Amino acid sequence: MFEVEYTIEEDVYKYPILRFILQPLVENALYHGIRDSGRKGIIAIGAYLKEIMYSFRILFQN
Repeated sequence: MFEVEYTIEEDVYKYPILRFILQPLVENALYHGIRDSGRKGIIAIGAYLKEIMYSFRILFQN
């Protein structure tokens, strides 16, 4: 079992992103980190605009 938290700045929605670019990272965290830990995991995904580029932050906790 896991929980997902999203923190996405409103301005980030103006810019395109490739589909499924985050999927392999999240799947890897679920498969190798959270799945067999026996604890509830948290996946926190954030998107922030910094000057002329945007960045993503993905945090996995279990």
